[in-house]
Amino acid sequence: MPTVADVPEGDVAGPLSRVPALPSGYVVRDELDALVDAVVGTAAGGAVGLTGEPAGVGLHGIGGIGKSVLAAALATDDRVRRRFPDGVYWVTVGERPDVLALQLDLMSQLGVRADARTRVDAAQALGAALADKRVLLVVDDVWSVDDAQDLRVTGPRGRLLYTSRDQGVVDAAGATAHRVGVLSPAAARALVGECSACPGRRCRRRPTGRSPQSGTSRSRWRCSPQRFEAARSGQQDPGRTTGEAGRVRGRRSPPTSPATPTSTAPTPTPRPSAR
Repeated sequence: MPTVADVPEGDVAGPLSRVPALPSGYVVRDELDALVDAVVGTAAGGAVGLTGEPAGVGLHGIGGIGKSVLAAALATDDRVRRRFPDGVYWVTVGERPDVLALQLDLMSQLGVRADARTRVDAAQALGAALADKRVLLVVDDVWSVDDAQDLRVTGPRGRLLYTSRDQGVVDAAGATAHRVGVLSPAAARALVGECSACPGRRCRRRPTGRSPQSGTSRSRWRCSPQRFEAARSGQQDPGRTTGEAGRVRGRRSPPTSPATPTSTAPTPTPRPSAR
């Protein structure tokens, strides 16, 4: 395990580079404090990897568990940024990346000028540039051991955080695995309180963080707790009018025809039949 130095907390928060913003309605996860301690400490050897906890199916790294969001929460946390005054950098890798292009882009962000034509050259140039820097490098969504190792370029006073669906990648890269499970009951209740989405329907508010013109079908919609409870119980949305409640998937309810007037003429009395 590499020898790393302490990174005491200072007064200056390091700048953020390419770190994604937290989603609207983000709820702090229980794992954050322990993850901060693991990343800034020395026991992990300077590298920590976030993986997904298996959910009863025997698979590591299930997608969508919240690894990247948790990593972004750590990267933007003032407790972390004040320990890395030279900056917090984010690199998104993916399944089929151009790692050399990612390395060159990171070199550009750092102001490193070097003639790197291969991944090995770029890794050496980055390692030399970061040897004495107090930086945090987040390598998000890494799928292969080679990609992880070619981006392990921080020095003794820096730290590295991987996120991966495969714990084997984290282990082979020499990082300490930190599993991320589903939300705790308390965090889940807090998320429901924020009403991140209405079950089975959308409210009339705009997609969070987007303009009306740029909203997409995958955007998260938020609503009030009253709308959430109404939707969950099957009641009409209290924020909708009667006409709006009839809309389903963009279609309006057919217009109702005017009521037929009721005849007021007296009903004739039947005559008795002849015998």
